[in-house]
Amino acid sequence: MDADSASAEDREILHKLMRRSDLRSIFDGYDPARPLSKEEEMLRAVLTNVPAGEPERTLAAIDRFGWEHWMMNLGDGVKRDKLVELVRALPEGAVVVELGGYVGYSATLLATNAPSKSKVYSIEKHPLCLAIATTVLAHSGLQHKANVLLGTLTEQIDNLKERIRKDFPGRAPRIDLLFLDHAKEAYASDFVRIKAAGLAPRVVAADNVIYPGAPDYISMIRADPQYERSEIFKGALEYVSAEERAVGLIEDGLMVSYRVANEP
Repeated sequence: MDADSASAEDREILHKLMRRSDLRSIFDGYDPARPLSKEEEMLRAVLTNVPAGEPERTLAAIDRFGWEHWMMNLGDGVKRDKLVELVRALPEGAVVVELGGYVGYSATLLATNAPSKSKVYSIEKHPLCLAIATTVLAHSGLQHKANVLLGTLTEQIDNLKERIRKDFPGRAPRIDLLFLDHAKEAYASDFVRIKAAGLAPRVVAADNVIYPGAPDYISMIRADPQYERSEIFKGALEYVSAEERAVGLIEDGLMVSYRVANEP
């Protein structure tokens, strides 16, 4: 495919996004003549190569793209396998919250594997990433099971609590699984903020605690009496080859912490 035809396809995909009323404001400043970002190229690859309603194929397509153009997704391997294990073990009607939605990879993974009647709420502060993630989820047929909220946790905490209340009437708002995958320096403060809102999660999974690292969060949750045990599941940084790992590049880990059973 030549460059001109590729650009025409790229513009058409983004123009289709712009025509969606729920995303129109996000693209108000969009310049169709500018080069696509890596994230938009990924979206084009998904929409071009994956049939609608097939989330596993969507994840595989994003993984293929990530191996060719490194991306900040969870990636395949130990960390992803552990997160899938955690979400599959949740009860029916579980509430899953993700901080740091990026392009919708983890939200798609979580929504695909969550039990029936569950809901995933992903908070993403970058408007273009929110638009891409929302489109990835819709293309995967998961828009009924996952929502992406625009902003930081500070901006969205009240809205998040109200959405959980409306989506699960007749019970107090709660979080069954919290997945931290945003700015590492914000892990500790945002975790405190969630607890202060009365939403102390039953299970917390924090990505990238080894590389680039989240030492403040690790120290804080290990000292928190509400959380009886924590374990770091070590694996490679996402989309790092075996050859790179063999020479010491780059170990990472997913830290999983469990709330004390008799805590409210």
